[in-house]
Amino acid sequence: TLCSSVLMQLQGPQMQPFMESWMAYDPAIEIAKLNTPILIINGDRDFQVSIEQAKMLHAAAPSSQLEIIEGLNHVLKKVGSDDIEAAKSYTDVNFPIHPILIEKMVAFIKE
Repeated sequence: TLCSSVLMQLQGPQMQPFMESWMAYDPAIEIAKLNTPILIINGDRDFQVSIEQAKMLHAAAPSSQLEIIEGLNHVLKKVGSDDIEAAKSYTDVNFPIHPILIEKMVAFIKE
């Protein structure tokens, strides 16, 4: 079926070495090593990376800037509270990039 084919591409045997390599790293340890300005952006509609995880990264790099954006999901789109509609944002190109995300990124780059 199409679903199993897509899952095989994402999680099949050919992906195992890659997944094992990135799972060996602790993001909090790695971000603490950086000596550069850091902007951490997370959304309250991101179900892959929680706000708590974003806060852990910020705690590991206290000089970083943390922005939690209302309505932002994992694929950087502006979505509402309807989970079915939000799921469509992963494949529907008509969902716009969240405008506040763009504002925050531009302001950070200009600093």
